[in-house]
Amino acid sequence: MRVLFASSPGLGHLFPMIPLAWALRSAGHDVLVATTGDAVQRAAQAGLPAVEAAPHLDVEKFFSSPQQAKFGDWASLRKLFLEQPEKAMEIVAERFAQLGDQLADGMLAAAQGWGPDLVVFEQMDSAGPFVAAKLGIPAVQHNFGASRGSGEVAMFAKHTAAYDRHGATRPTEAAAIIDIATAGLGTAQLGWPMRYVAYNAGGVLPEWLLAKRDRPRVCVTLGTVVGRLSGVGALGAVVEAAREVDAEFVFALGGTDASELGELPDNVRVAEWIPLNALLEHCDAIVHHGGSGSTFTSLTVGVPQLLIPHGADQFDNAKMVRDAGIGLWPEESTVDASHLARLLEDKEMRAACERLRAENAVRPLPSEVVAKLVDLVG
Repeated sequence: MRVLFASSPGLGHLFPMIPLAWALRSAGHDVLVATTGDAVQRAAQAGLPAVEAAPHLDVEKFFSSPQQAKFGDWASLRKLFLEQPEKAMEIVAERFAQLGDQLADGMLAAAQGWGPDLVVFEQMDSAGPFVAAKLGIPAVQHNFGASRGSGEVAMFAKHTAAYDRHGATRPTEAAAIIDIATAGLGTAQLGWPMRYVAYNAGGVLPEWLLAKRDRPRVCVTLGTVVGRLSGVGALGAVVEAAREVDAEFVFALGGTDASELGELPDNVRVAEWIPLNALLEHCDAIVHHGGSGSTFTSLTVGVPQLLIPHGADQFDNAKMVRDAGIGLWPEESTVDASHLARLLEDKEMRAACERLRAENAVRPLPSEVVAKLVDLVG
């Protein structure tokens, strides 16, 4: 069987699908990843063949183009997510559908040359369902966070012009949905359950990470996108709060310029790229932006979370974490030392984290989902 994995360029969209791609490879099936930008090389570094679907596209310029400006900037979207979340998601869906449309022609050309039997696409991608519709093969939706449902395919397709360019019929739903959210998160199960297996790429672990320590350690990260687009200013309050807490704080910023945070206290360490799952194995808590990858990787390790959401599905993840009792969401994003102390000391929160970690650990592995995909293709 040949399976095309279709993804938007964000690593938070691509990385959750890599364990399933490797489960297919390990079972003897062929896999090809189609995306654009940095995600192409990241797929290749994961040992998977990958194709550049939109070599002409500069993703950051796309989101700042006059056509996209009508949707407003990320700051205004953040406010809209708090006040009118359904309207905000419609805007994001249209933006990402138009992004996917930029990948659609190149992805179709690659697929026509490669000949897939099946498309697996992440929930925010609109190019994968288009390719499947044009080729007449099944398309399976791979969810990656709290903000998901069964209507994304139709919602995205109506804003994807490739269907009209190529005379393809717009689909109304995916052939199947792979869902990684557990029941303990308070979300209804959709489609096929699958264990979330954290993939955060490889990396050389620094010596200090594995050394014995005598005080708690807190990871602080903004993921792979927020810092690049908005800077790290949102972490200023965390820096000030850290001065009052007897713990080590690792700001995993992946090379993002941290100078706007000013002079850092002695208990704050700025780190380059460290795979998040490997880092969290040696941490007691995490402060992050609410990205799905950070949220669910933290869940698999069982560490309490404090979220500072900026946009997109991050608010849904923040609400989910707070409601499930596995973390904090100061809704005004004003973090102080009391929040950090509670994150480290709240026994009920830590027990809830352990329950959710155990719940995820007994869900079907990606290798078990492979048989369902084979049956689907027939």
